[in-house]
Amino acid sequence: MRSGRMQRMSDICTSFQGEVNETTERQKGTISDKQSEGPLILRGANVCLYLLRAASQGEPLFLRVSDYSANKAPGSKAFHARERRVGFQRSSPQNNFRRLVACMLERDSHCFDTISYIPESESRLPLEVVLGLLNTNLLDWYFRLGSTNSKVNEYQFNNLPCPMFADHETEEHNHAGEVAIRAIRAGDLEEAFQILRPSLACAPFSLAVRDTIAELVQQAIHAEQCRGEIARSERSALCVEAQPYQDLIDRLLYAMAGLSEEEARGLEERLARML
Repeated sequence: MRSGRMQRMSDICTSFQGEVNETTERQKGTISDKQSEGPLILRGANVCLYLLRAASQGEPLFLRVSDYSANKAPGSKAFHARERRVGFQRSSPQNNFRRLVACMLERDSHCFDTISYIPESESRLPLEVVLGLLNTNLLDWYFRLGSTNSKVNEYQFNNLPCPMFADHETEEHNHAGEVAIRAIRAGDLEEAFQILRPSLACAPFSLAVRDTIAELVQQAIHAEQCRGEIARSERSALCVEAQPYQDLIDRLLYAMAGLSEEEARGLEERLARML
């Protein structure tokens, strides 16, 4: 962090606790157990790596949206559902396979407060990039260093490292990004890394790297969607088609953080011992 290569997550986005408080809204009568009365309210158990899945615990509950919104102030987080968001689990066991687990929340999704989220309007980076960073090993390791309970608190989220990206792009770097993305779509992830390697040497980092991470996230999401329904026991790992995309995101972030490949391997060994 002192190297100047990284900034804090709070410098680029703001997180919020899920907008629907189950206790309060039950008392108000805005929550129903009938699917016909509104959309499903998402809970932390729905959030898996890169994809929403059926909750592994908790009864399905639905939101009477018009009643819920009736007395909410314009501009309040009650209306964040109108935006795309990145959601992440607010709570997980300390020995969980990961402490940071995130996926995309599309418009018109509503969340219980067991989810935290970043709305698109509150992020200076594309949401796909924020999502990719949250699912990296580097951020999971960094989070675990300061975690003493099951919660992902706001101050801990704000403290997470995030690469320092450039404010604008040069034509040369823009071309590198296009070539790297073509390589990814052709299945040559090693070639994509080598194309971007010069852009990883010093901060601020090229927007070509930022855009490549966004592409890798989109590919990982697509792979997980093609996976279909899976057992709860399978949710601790990405499918074999998605994992290479995540591996490249991890590799790019290690390089931006200034870690050598040997140091990155050592970090992953320490992370494995934390589980």
